[in-house]
Amino acid sequence: TLIVHNTKKAAAKTFEELKRRVAGDARVYFLTTDLCPKHRLKIIETIKGILDSDDGRKVYLVSTQLIEAGVDISVDVAFRSMAGLDSIIQTAGRCNRHGKYGISPVYVFESADENLGSLPDIKHAQEDYRNTHEYCKNRNLSLMSQEAIDKYYSIRNLRLQRDASIEYPIKLNTWTTITKLFLTGKENPVFKRAKEMLSLIHI
Repeated sequence: TLIVHNTKKAAAKTFEELKRRVAGDARVYFLTTDLCPKHRLKIIETIKGILDSDDGRKVYLVSTQLIEAGVDISVDVAFRSMAGLDSIIQTAGRCNRHGKYGISPVYVFESADENLGSLPDIKHAQEDYRNTHEYCKNRNLSLMSQEAIDKYYSIRNLRLQRDASIEYPIKLNTWTTITKLFLTGKENPVFKRAKEMLSLIHI
């Protein structure tokens, strides 16, 4: 079973809860960017070894979005915290990856433990997924259909045209955004402070 969260904190909570609840010789693993690449690769290879042995042991893998990029692993069932349709399809690509078991389920859920206040792009992608899901439900379309994917990206593109930039909030001495840190005027608090320091040095 693969469970993918949008945030490390929510993924860690699920991992700890699964460790507490699973019984017998079931294995629970956790993948996050907090681990070094070598450690992540070791976990993935360990899981592949268990799955290839087909000895009946249950494996639970809790991960952040990193599982969606170039990880060749195949599970029986997947759970994906709500995100954009592209991310959900990426997770689905790790479920019954080689088509050995017919159709395998992928469940999309809303996590009560995810704070997306500083991740507006994921929050917006969730809204766009909801709209696409409603569109497909009304037309009896599969979310994996080309029409669904086209609809999702038409919604996404309209949003991106409307919102010229996604500003990621970050905290320095005060709250600002990554966008403002690219500016070279008084709106950029770092640039403004550097200019003030230079003027003091020249005095």
